[in-house]
Order: sequence, then structure tokens, then C-alpha cells
Amino acid sequence: NKDESQESEFKEAVDVCLPLINAAIRDIKKGIFPKRCFFNVEVPSTPAANK
Repeated sequence: NKDESQESEFKEAVDVCLPLINAAIRDIKKGIFPKRCFFNVEVPSTPAANK
């Protein structure tokens, strides 16, 4: 079904999000991530096609 996500799309989403999440964690540990800030990452259904 074309409306269902494929495993490869989840892997692409991880490739897109993981560096951002790691950078946020690094900045939180250093105390430089803005306090009272919400971290939200929206990933399109086909991450590799939306660079």
C-alpha cells in the first residue's frame, strides 16, 4: 500500500534525525541548549527525497 511507510523510510528518518538529536544532547550536557526550549523534528514521508 502506497500510504504505508516502508522500513527504508524509517531508516532514512533515523539518518536525518540522529545527528540532530545527538547535537541537542551534547548541547544539553554542556549547558548551552536553550532552557525552556522544545525540541521538535518533523520528518517528511520520504526523507531522502526532501533534502
